[in-house]
Amino acid sequence: MADARGRLAQWRASRTAELTLPSGLVVTARRVGILDLVTSGQIPKPLLGMVDEVMAAGTIKITTAELERLMGLINLAVRAAVVDPPLADEPDDDHLGIHEIGAEDKLAVFNWMSGPAQAVVPFRAQPGGAVAAGPGGDALQQPAVGGPGD
Repeated sequence: MADARGRLAQWRASRTAELTLPSGLVVTARRVGILDLVTSGQIPKPLLGMVDEVMAAGTIKITTAELERLMGLINLAVRAAVVDPPLADEPDDDHLGIHEIGAEDKLAVFNWMSGPAQAVVPFRAQPGGAVAAGPGGDALQQPAVGGPGD
């Protein structure tokens, strides 16, 4: 039983990271995917359309024009990700208020959370541009030879 507890503690610890945000605030955060937020019912219905847009784009690029529109989703994601210090609607002696965190810091957390999704981006088809011709002649791979019984 002690080994299972140790493995569980190690797994939980591996899911968190200490982040120094642009403002200098240091937080402990865990990666929470947008799908996790959707499937847990944490995203209110009015924000689900924005989630669909973000997921359909395959990347998370936020322009200044979209920032205000997406801030509700970003706030939700930051609340789910930041483990320490504890977050609350209003600040008190034990909690950091969500509105005390600046937009640049929130975006840093959001982008960190999106890291694994960003890794997929180069493998998606990109529009336009011709593809260079492949090698020819002796550089072509020979056909596979079947094994016994083929």
